[in-house]
Amino acid sequence: MHSAPLRLEVRQDRTFITRETVAKRILEIVVTAPEPETTPERLPLNLALVLDRSGSMAGDKLPFVQQAACHLLDQLRERDQVSVVSFDSIAEVLAPNGPVSASVREQRKRTIRALTPRGGTDLFSGWLHGANETASHTMPQGVNRVLLLTDGQANEGESRQEVLQRHAQELRQRGVSTSTFGVGQDFNQYLLEGMAEHGGGHYYFIEHPDQIPALFRRELGELMTVIARSTLLEIKAPAGTSLSLLGELPHEQTNSGLTLPLGELFAGEQRCFYLEILTPTTSRAIEQTFPVELSWTDTEGVPKEVIQLARFTYATQEETWAVPADTTLRQRATAVRVAVLERTALRLSDEGNTEAAVQTVEKILSKYSDLLSPEKLADLNRLLQTIRSRSLSLMESKSRHSAEYSRRYSRS
Repeated sequence: MHSAPLRLEVRQDRTFITRETVAKRILEIVVTAPEPETTPERLPLNLALVLDRSGSMAGDKLPFVQQAACHLLDQLRERDQVSVVSFDSIAEVLAPNGPVSASVREQRKRTIRALTPRGGTDLFSGWLHGANETASHTMPQGVNRVLLLTDGQANEGESRQEVLQRHAQELRQRGVSTSTFGVGQDFNQYLLEGMAEHGGGHYYFIEHPDQIPALFRRELGELMTVIARSTLLEIKAPAGTSLSLLGELPHEQTNSGLTLPLGELFAGEQRCFYLEILTPTTSRAIEQTFPVELSWTDTEGVPKEVIQLARFTYATQEETWAVPADTTLRQRATAVRVAVLERTALRLSDEGNTEAAVQTVEKILSKYSDLLSPEKLADLNRLLQTIRSRSLSLMESKSRHSAEYSRRYSRS
C-alpha cells in the first residue's frame, strides 16, 4: 500500500519586487508528511545502540539507559536488525548486528543489564563501531540509524567536532543516519548537535536521567512511522538572483540554487524552511520564478516528487509598498535568525568570551525587537543580564541551546 504523498507549500512575505532597487524577500517552504488514512506496514529498522558506560554514568544514569534500551528491544520484530555497542576508554561490540528473534532479544537485554560504569569516554570509537555494524548490514528498503547516548566529554580518542561531523555526513551519504542523546551538564552539546545535524538524525538534551526512556520511545516511535526516505528539497534560483538559507542547516549551495537533504520523514511531521532572496534591478523583466522541488522515496521504494513555483512580480516602489508584507511569516523567519544568533551567544559565553556574547545578544535586541514577542524580548533581556553577570550555568546553557536547536529546525 502506497503512503500518502508529501505536501509542499511555498509562501512569500511579499509578492512584488522593485524594479529600481535590489529587493530582499523571505520565502517560506513548508513540507508536511501527512498521517495515512490506513496504517501501512512499517519499514524494517536497522539500529545500533551505542551506550556510554564510562565512570560518569554511575548513579541513576546507566540504569535508566538500560531500561530505555531494553524497552526499545521489546518493540522490535524479527524483520528488524540491531547491534549493541558500549564504550568507555575502549569500545566493544557487545552484540553484533542481527535479526531480532525472541531469543536474540532476551540475550541482548541480558547483555545491556550487565553493563557497569567504568573508565573514560572514547565517544568516537564507540560511535564508529556502531556505525560500522549498521552500515555493513544496510537495509536498502529500511531505516538505518545509529543511536548514540552519552553524558560526558569525549576525553579519549578523536574528539574534533569537524572530524566527527564529516564522518557522520559520510555515513549519511551511505544511507545510515545518526541521532544523539546528551545527558546532564557535562557533555559537549555542540559536538552531539553537529553529529546529528550532519548525520541526518535528531539531537536530544536530557536534563534528568528519568527522561531517557521517554525520549528513546519518542525516537523509536518516529522511526516506526517513517513514510518518506532520502527526502531532498531543491530550490533553483534564476540568473542574477541569490539564495541564503536561514538557520545554518546543512545544505549544498550551487550556482543554480541550493539543495537541502531532509532524510527520513515520519507520519504527521511538518518542517518549515526559510530563505532570504535577493532579486536584481531590471527595466524589462516581468517576474522572477523560483522552482521548488521536493523528491523522496516512499515506503515501497517508489521515487516521488512534487514541484511548486514561487513567483515574484516586478513593480514600481509605490506599487510594491502599497501591499502590506506578511508580518507573521517574517516573525517566523526572524525566530530562526534569532535562534542562530542566540546559539552563537551561548557558545561565546561557554568559552568565556563574555563581551562578544553580550554584543551578540545586544545585536538581536537592536535589530529584531519589532518582530519578537514581548515574552521573547523579556527572555533575551534576562539572558543578557545573566551573561553579563557571568552567572549562566551549564545546565541553563544546554537547555537554551536545545530550544534554539528546535527553533532552527522549525520541526513539529
